[in-house]
Amino acid sequence: MRTLPISQVSDFLFHVAYRNHEPTMIVGEPGLGKTVVVEDFAKRIGAHLCGERLGQIESVDARGLPDVANGRTKWCPPENWPFKANAALFPQDRPIVFFLDEINGATSQGMFAIAMQVVNERRVGPHELLDNVIIVAAGNRESDRGVAQKMPTTCSNRLTWVEAGRDLEGWCLYMQDKYGPEKTALPIALYHFRMRHGGDLLYTFDPSRPDKAFSTGRTAEKAWRYYNDPDMPDSVKWAAMSGVIGEGPSTEAKAFVDVWSRITPIERIIAEPTKVKLAEEPSLQYAMTMHVSGHLSVTSIAPLTTYLNRMSPEFGILAWQLAVKRDKQLYTTKEFLAFAKKNRTVFVA
Repeated sequence: MRTLPISQVSDFLFHVAYRNHEPTMIVGEPGLGKTVVVEDFAKRIGAHLCGERLGQIESVDARGLPDVANGRTKWCPPENWPFKANAALFPQDRPIVFFLDEINGATSQGMFAIAMQVVNERRVGPHELLDNVIIVAAGNRESDRGVAQKMPTTCSNRLTWVEAGRDLEGWCLYMQDKYGPEKTALPIALYHFRMRHGGDLLYTFDPSRPDKAFSTGRTAEKAWRYYNDPDMPDSVKWAAMSGVIGEGPSTEAKAFVDVWSRITPIERIIAEPTKVKLAEEPSLQYAMTMHVSGHLSVTSIAPLTTYLNRMSPEFGILAWQLAVKRDKQLYTTKEFLAFAKKNRTVFVA
């Protein structure tokens, strides 16, 4: 099975689940954002999203309760499943993404049998799935101490599997797009600095350690939302961050806040891009890179590019990568085209 960064899993679903209409299975450690990816995929193709957590139901919940009509038993389909018997409850003019979350965390052999029939035959007992249903499943790895166990081979062999991997760049772009560069420049600088000087601080999950709080893409987003809450007292803020990403990562985050307090004001950089002293300390170099990247625009691009060109190429590349994703207008500027030409192995001008 191939591992793809979590940010690329949407493309995998588009080509396999949507274009080829094959049931797919996303597996990965807790907190990567598998559910968010499925939600984004559904929006991408204009689909109706529905689903079930198979680790929280029994087989009767899927097959439905029995009823008697004309002396015969019939099964009443659950209205939240996109069966043909429920056609009036679901759209017919667009795809339906049926998300089977925690599929490998089924509560019984009976639920595994239900999952197998859904994947293999697109039905549960007498209830057939609608023709416009796309099946997407997800679950944790068996080694992650989560809700997961070995799936019957008759079911797993009918799925097209992909393992979602850790993805710092994808998380940074997601956060920047959702919260803006001003609120995310600090954590993006921190995680890039740590990745190059000490290892991964964004993803600290270790199945061999029984930590209750650890950093993942999901918990880190919560932590920095706490940090940016203007009404939360500092003592509560740092306790909350520790409670969601763990004591170690929150302590390092607090230390990096002190680094961030020493960045040069952007107004001074714009006014004197050739005279402002460059940072020498690695952590401050990353902080300055994100600081400048967050302020790159068509109006400030000339002086800020002059400043970036004085830094090591790796910092300029990092700054531009995030800036052009945030502001597509930057792609057409002469400054970016010149930088892309100079670094053509990274950028396509």
